[in-house]
Amino acid sequence: YSSALTTSSPKYARSGGTVALHYYQAIEMIPYANGSFTFRSYTPGNKDMYGYLYKDSFNPFNVTKNLIISNDDGGGNFQFLIKAYLQSNNKYILIVTTFGSNVITSYSVNISGPGNNITVNLINVAILTTTTQSMLTIFVL
Repeated sequence: YSSALTTSSPKYARSGGTVALHYYQAIEMIPYANGSFTFRSYTPGNKDMYGYLYKDSFNPFNVTKNLIISNDDGGGNFQFLIKAYLQSNNKYILIVTTFGSNVITSYSVNISGPGNNITVNLINVAILTTTTQSMLTIFVL
């Protein structure tokens, strides 16, 4: 999955913060097989990325609610690496952001898991409403 954090991306305050300083994108995923999935970010110039995985929903005003796991540099070269067991036909939200504030960058996320597929939607999270902007089905190995 490839996209970019831009000045048009929404911002939020990470856990412990009070000011919305971090651009983010919310990626909704529904796996079609139970199993262990891995999510690793890649950026040009190795910008310092941060990933958060949520179950069911993400609320930018309550960032700890539904949080499963987060990672900063587990993938090496300032990239996040998230490993989690996901259940089929459940909704998960991957938040892609940066460690530093007000950073814009293109990025990609490599998703690997069971030999089935996972549906991925880029969503716009705004004051408790969700709108699907684009949809892509990724076949994982």
